[in-house]
Amino acid sequence: MNRSIIIVIFFLITFSQAVYATNTCIDAFALDHRSKNIVLNIALSQIPVHQGLRTNPLKSQKQLTRKKVSLTTLLGVGQFGGKVYRVAFADGSFATYKKYTRSAVLRIDLQKMKFWKDYEQELPIRVAAYNHPIKDLKYVQVENVFGSTVKSLLENPNVPDKIKYQVREKYREIFFKIHRWASRHSEQVERVALIRNGYQGYDLLGIVLKNNQTLWLHPDNIVIDAFTGEFVLIDPA
Repeated sequence: MNRSIIIVIFFLITFSQAVYATNTCIDAFALDHRSKNIVLNIALSQIPVHQGLRTNPLKSQKQLTRKKVSLTTLLGVGQFGGKVYRVAFADGSFATYKKYTRSAVLRIDLQKMKFWKDYEQELPIRVAAYNHPIKDLKYVQVENVFGSTVKSLLENPNVPDKIKYQVREKYREIFFKIHRWASRHSEQVERVALIRNGYQGYDLLGIVLKNNQTLWLHPDNIVIDAFTGEFVLIDPA
């Protein structure tokens, strides 16, 4: 099953690279051709590269090493705020950043992703790394996952129905297993609910923790890795 899905994702990414600039790393969100993803000369035209300093680059730019940016792509917007950007640097490297407008939301997201990461070995899904490189800045660096979100793959007319069926079944299987897993962790979990057709017509899984934080799983925050076929959680909301 994974082999067929991987082949399809590679095809979609190759097609996307012909549509967008060749030096852009096309990933999950960029596979949706109906949206205009390319954003040039945005506020993040230069991304500070952390060198062990906890400083604000707006006040102390000389203390941070900066890479020259060749292209910035808006990948998506988080359900509760925060824009996700893919930044391609002139040296050929790239990174993914989520920029927040509120420090409180950033702090909560970091706590949620840490919860997922702490239990990753027990889950039927991989959890992407979510790092906060500079404490005083309102952005996090998200692990680069080269692939397609479940939602973008299922809505792409170029994907064969057979592959879509396999992805839907795997998606439901993951939800069932996580629902069962969460139900066993009563020391951490207050309640868990599977909402049918609750997210733009897709199933949605909500897990309310004892600290009143809610974890969400839906087809826009789960990416299928194009190299391994793994399903990867890339965002907590």
